[in-house]
Amino acid sequence: NCEEYDIHVNFPGGVPVDGPSAGISITCAIYSAIMNIAISNEVAMTGEISLHGEIKAVGGIGGKIAAARKAGARKVIIPKENWVDSYKDLKDIEVIAVSHINEVIPFVFVDHLSENEICIEKDNNIGIISAKANIL
Repeated sequence: NCEEYDIHVNFPGGVPVDGPSAGISITCAIYSAIMNIAISNEVAMTGEISLHGEIKAVGGIGGKIAAARKAGARKVIIPKENWVDSYKDLKDIEVIAVSHINEVIPFVFVDHLSENEICIEKDNNIGIISAKANIL
């Protein structure tokens, strides 16, 4: 139940974050922690997310797709506003264009992990969100 959580995301000054490109990645990471569902390591994603879950265009898509491919991703999710028809012809990586966060969810989560592959033991929790313990 998302009403049980107040989530604050903070990027300290020294962290190299520039622009809104990590919006859907951060959203999926938070959802993953709350729902105790792992994110596939074969999927990369980029896109700004609005308060209403709409996925907005970001810059540098070509470079991000190349970096995802180099890192071993098999799929990369991008904003529909950034779609270029030539992306459908790329080899070794599938580019998926989305316009809302609900379109992202089916592509990123793994549904076959055992509990010990995602759970953080309470004794080892140092204040990092844990979907299992609901500790912030």
